[in-house]
Formats: sequence, C-alpha cells, structure tokens
Amino acid sequence: MALVALLSNKEKKVFAQSLNQGKRSSLPLLFDAICAGLKSSKPNSLEKETLFKKVFNEAYSKDQDYLLRNEFRLLSKELSGFLAIEQTKKAMRDDPLEEKRLLLQSYIDRKANDLFDREWQKVVEDARNELRLDIALDIQKLAVEHLVSTRQATVENYNLLLELLTDYQRTLQQHFTHQHLFGKHKQAFAERTLQAIGADIQVSSLEVVSVNPADENQNDAFANHFAALTKAYAHRGEEKIELLKTAAGFVSEINSKSFDQNAALATINAAIALEYFLLRELENSLPYHQKALEFGSSLEGGKLISFVFNYLSTLIRLERHEQAIELINEYASVWEKLPRMRDRFLCLKAMCHVFENDPKAAEDCIPEDRKTGGLDHYYYYRFVQIIVLFQKGKAELAMNEAENFEHTVRYNDKDEDYLRLIQAMKKFLALKSEQAVIDEDAFSEKAEKLKQSLSEASESAFADRALLYRWIIESLIPPQ
Repeated sequence: MALVALLSNKEKKVFAQSLNQGKRSSLPLLFDAICAGLKSSKPNSLEKETLFKKVFNEAYSKDQDYLLRNEFRLLSKELSGFLAIEQTKKAMRDDPLEEKRLLLQSYIDRKANDLFDREWQKVVEDARNELRLDIALDIQKLAVEHLVSTRQATVENYNLLLELLTDYQRTLQQHFTHQHLFGKHKQAFAERTLQAIGADIQVSSLEVVSVNPADENQNDAFANHFAALTKAYAHRGEEKIELLKTAAGFVSEINSKSFDQNAALATINAAIALEYFLLRELENSLPYHQKALEFGSSLEGGKLISFVFNYLSTLIRLERHEQAIELINEYASVWEKLPRMRDRFLCLKAMCHVFENDPKAAEDCIPEDRKTGGLDHYYYYRFVQIIVLFQKGKAELAMNEAENFEHTVRYNDKDEDYLRLIQAMKKFLALKSEQAVIDEDAFSEKAEKLKQSLSEASESAFADRALLYRWIIESLIPPQ
C-alpha cells in the first residue's frame, strides 16, 4: 500500500494499463481496490476482508489469507520494477550523460563496435568536465573490457590497453578524493553543528587519504575547494576566514555545469560575514553580507532568507534601522512565503520602527491574528504592543497591557525570560510615570540602577529579546 501511495495520478493510470496487459487478472483488481481504499474515508476500506472480496469475489477467511498475501507480494514486485524504471527515465531526462552511458552500453550489447569506439572517449571527456567521475569510470571500464574482448592480442593493442588502464587509475584517484572529501566535509559540518548546539565534541582534522599518496591533486580545483571548506570547520576567527577565502579562490576554476559557482560563493561569503559578526567586527562583515545576497539571488527561498536574516541582524546590531527596514521590504516576497520567518521578520521590522520612534508603522507590522506564528512570536507581538502604546503617549494603557501580558505568560507556560522582560517593562513604566513628580537627581539615580540590572539581564537574553531590553535601556537615557 505504501508503494501505491507513492504514485502520481498519471503514474497510476500508466501502471494500471501495464497490469491490464499482464496475464494475471487479480493484480489489476487488487491495485484498483487499494487505490479506491486510499481515497476512501471509510475506516475498513483497506482491511483484508474488503480487499479479499474485491479481488476474489469471495468472503475472506484465515485459511485463504495466503492467497491475498501472494497477490500483495506479486503486486509489490511489479510496483518496485515500475518505480525503478520511472526513476531511470527521469534520470535520463534530467541527465544527458546518464543517457549517453546507457547508449554506449547498448552499442556493446548489440555488437555495434564501431559506434562505441567512435563515441566513448568524447563521453568520458564530457563526464570529466562535468565532474561526473562515476560515469567516466563506468565508461572507461566498458572501454577496457571492450578492447580485451574485441581486439587481437597485439603489441599495439595491449600498449593501448595499458594507456587506458593508466587513464582509468587517474580518474579513479580523482573520484576517490572527491568522495572522501564529500564524507569528511559532511562530517565536519555535523560535528560543528553539534558543537554549536552545546555538544562536547571536537571537529575532526582532515587527514590526507589518497589512492596514490605520491600524486597530490594540485590541479584539482574541486578537491582543493572542498578541502579548504572542510578545514575551515575546525577553526574560528581570522584562521577560518582565510580558509574560506582560499575555498572561494578555487570556485572560478571549477567549470562543471553541475557545480553552482554562484551558490558556492554565496554560501562562502555568508560564512565569512557570520565569522566577522562573531568577532564583533560588524563593519567588516557588511560587504560579505552584500556579496552573499548578490551571488545567492537565484537560490531557493529558505536558503536565501537565512543570508538576509544574518545581514539584517548585523544592521540592527549597528543600529542602522532604516537600512534594515529597506532590506526587509526588499525581500518581502521571499519571507512572506515562509511561515516561521514571516513572523520573525515582522517582529524585527516592528522593532526597527520602534527604534525610529514610529509607533504607527510598528503597530502595522502586528498581524490581526497574532497567535498563528507560535507562542514565542505571539509574546513578541504583545511586547511590541506595550511599547507602541507607550510611544503613543498612552502610558496607563501600556501598564494595563503589561499586567495582562504577565498574567498570560504565568497562565500559559511561565516563560521565565519573558516574565523578567515584562517585570522590567513594568518597572520602566512605573519609573517614567514618576518622572514628572520627582526631582531630576532622584530619577537619574533610579534610572541608572534599573539600567544596570537590565544590562545584566540582556546579556543572557536571546538575540531578538535582547532588542526589547535595549529599547528599555535606551529609553532611560535622557536626550542630549
């Protein structure tokens, strides 16, 4: 049943036709019954009793269960073959080199020796240029076996055989190196990710492994590119940046159509920008953020928006709120289609407007249904609403909203971080309400004490929530 569910409606029709052309009339009946059952909302539509009745036109019994099991086995076999053939067709449609490889195999099987001899070397060359070394190796093996089985044992032919084998070994070594680097790169990525989320693990060093250690792949730009990327995971700061720049330097030398140069450069520049961000060299990160977006303009939304978000975080940290708003608006067509990112960007856009003292624009960022983006975004919208009320001169309403918000958090999940934030906001609102009736020195003393406590709390807060602390702290600073 699981295999049937994999088929598209078009594939179901094609598969049904192939079953109808077979000798076993029971298989089309079982297939139709399963398809109908998958569509049906009836609870018993896929039970043995229902399927047995439709296939054999008899009532089900345990003694005859083996008949239905046998039909399932035969149908599964037919489906597996059909899916494999469909995948082969897709591979040929999407991959001209795979089609050429199969065509060369058909030349050999059909004894079309002249056609094979005429075309195989060109396909190998194309496969190498595309870095499809698996296909190049398969065809080279065909060429070796073909020569042995069709040529006479002459000095000339066996010297040619040795040349073919030498060339095969070169391809094999390069292919091994690429596959080894693929595994090590993914391993380093996994280890670094585990490290980032708190696991006690070190990133493994990249050991040199080669089919022929004496032959270094100095001219293999693809291998050198991934070696530098892999090594970068084990470093931080300037060392990592230099390795990433080294990896970027090889990109222009990789001419394979299957290698997306722009995507590679976008990812590397984003990684360099992030490293400068972590070093707190925010100005240095800006051009790399910009390059990441330039090279990544054609990437799918989820990948591209991660680069946008990192750039946005840097701009907000630099307090370039107008520029941040422009960036958010520029990529609205991307983040609006990604539910979780949609609310995150709206929250950040609202805070940028808050810092620009534009409460109306901030309020416009809050959706009508604030709960659809999850509890954390819902809380953030509620907090922004408190700030908006205060900025509009409605301090009493802001305090009421803060108290209601505190009750909401205590009732829902007792989120300690938000409770501290709300309590800090209540202290801020209470202090601001006193400002007009106490002397300036008394207010300054209380404000300074509150700022110090908030600064300590903001250090341990999540990045987005730290913005909320920052607004309160900056609002306590008297205008110059």
